[in-house]
Amino acid sequence: MGPAQNLERLLPIFKKLIGKCELHVYGDGITKDKLKKEVIENDIENIKIYKTISNSKFINKLQEYDSGLVVLNELNQTPFIPGKFNFYCSNGKNSTAIVHKQCDLNHIINKEKIGFATSNFNSVELYKFFKKILKLKNLKSYDLNAKKFAIKNLDVKNIANKIHSI
Repeated sequence: MGPAQNLERLLPIFKKLIGKCELHVYGDGITKDKLKKEVIENDIENIKIYKTISNSKFINKLQEYDSGLVVLNELNQTPFIPGKFNFYCSNGKNSTAIVHKQCDLNHIINKEKIGFATSNFNSVELYKFFKKILKLKNLKSYDLNAKKFAIKNLDVKNIANKIHSI
């Protein structure tokens, strides 16, 4: 957790979503303590912050959730796809992404139907974005699409074969 994610921006949105959904955050980082403090001070009971866990434990936890969250603030205009997205797809979990306009996730997630992406950082619009997702009934098809995307695009054997054919 750090400035690149700017998770603090989600606090007022999730406060409005109490009783409708939860956000579980795993990890450490320079903004973790500040984020925890703000969650407590603002009585945001649907955001839980946990210490970092191993990938194998996180894979098991991931199956309990409806979607994996990927957040990059609008100033972090990294040209690559965050590893967290690859991890979610490889483990058959759709992604909800809040990223800058130039991030490839906007296109990939929507084209492949593997989750939900927005580049709108306005809190009113983000709230509408989450409300729209919460109205959807079957997210399992997005999970299946994420797994198919990972097999096609992230599997080492498939990538090696593509490189070999070049």
